[in-house]
Amino acid sequence: MKRQLFLFLFALFAFPTLAQERYKPGYIVSLNGDTLKGHLLYEDWEHSPVEVRFKNPDGEAKTLTPTDIKAFFVEKENYETLNARILQIADMAYATPPQHYEMFRLFSRRMWKGGDITLYLVQIDGENKQRLLIQRDGEPMELNYFRYKRMINGKLYYQEVSEYQDQLATLTSDVPGFSAKVKGYSPESVVAYLEAYALARNSGTTSGLLKREKTRFAVGLGAGAEMLNSDFASGKPKLSVGLTARLNFPRAFYNTFLKVSYFVTPGITTINGYNGRIETGTGRAAEITFGRYIGRGNIQPFWNIGLGAYSGNMSVSGVIFPALGIAYKKSLEIDVSHFINFWGGTTENSRFFMPARVAVHYYYSFK
Repeated sequence: MKRQLFLFLFALFAFPTLAQERYKPGYIVSLNGDTLKGHLLYEDWEHSPVEVRFKNPDGEAKTLTPTDIKAFFVEKENYETLNARILQIADMAYATPPQHYEMFRLFSRRMWKGGDITLYLVQIDGENKQRLLIQRDGEPMELNYFRYKRMINGKLYYQEVSEYQDQLATLTSDVPGFSAKVKGYSPESVVAYLEAYALARNSGTTSGLLKREKTRFAVGLGAGAEMLNSDFASGKPKLSVGLTARLNFPRAFYNTFLKVSYFVTPGITTINGYNGRIETGTGRAAEITFGRYIGRGNIQPFWNIGLGAYSGNMSVSGVIFPALGIAYKKSLEIDVSHFINFWGGTTENSRFFMPARVAVHYYYSFK
């Protein structure tokens, strides 16, 4: 119990200590076109940001929205304020493809610019969908690729619309003989298509701001207080320590993660089934977990569910463990796992439902 209290107090005081917001060099563009250098709070946005924190050279910080500025630039990412018509698809059956658009004013990430054409990436909060917008001498236009429910002769089907291919073909029709194909609805594919068009059109310089979205890899240290491999007769938890490797998937699924861990628990006691003696040794655990962070921002709750194989002095067990936790910048985490022993046992007193483990993890991310 003392170790669990220590871990809780450690996390309680460590979060505010590490929560000194890290600002990155960048600039904003005011509504009248002035460029103001300073530092911006970079949050590696999963969705199009609805606001951004800016700190001027005097250290004064303020929150800015798309109604306050024209654009901002940070960490090689350029966001511009756009008034864009976004297609809305309701959860209903349509007789014809949906055509209902709503106007949004939002920060849109500029992915590419060449001549008079600019490509933007938008992902509205609450949607698990990336939208591509293209602008040429006027209002930005959404490149449409979507599925909707369609009723045909009383039966419900899912209909796919790939209108973006025709939209891009029309956009590039001013170059005779241009016959490049779009390989898919993704920023990479559309940028490659536009680069080919720009070369054929010979329109001059292009500005490719596309940053390839890759799986993020992190390694971490962990410590936990658990009763999985401990002396149940005494009721005292044991300290486990170990290493974890974590994978976070690309931007559209950046909140989804996969972890592989290895922990050791020194000083566990078991009863030798052959001679009845109490023996002391080291428990070892291999775990694999799948989960997801919730929301966005520096502090995020998360859930995960995992499988573990645990070995004691003379026994091996299999465990399923759901967990809930909270993370700061996906670097410092505290979680509570509930173990369910579904095969074997680490001690004579092993049970199906086991006391929870409280653990703290710290990760270093490789970008």
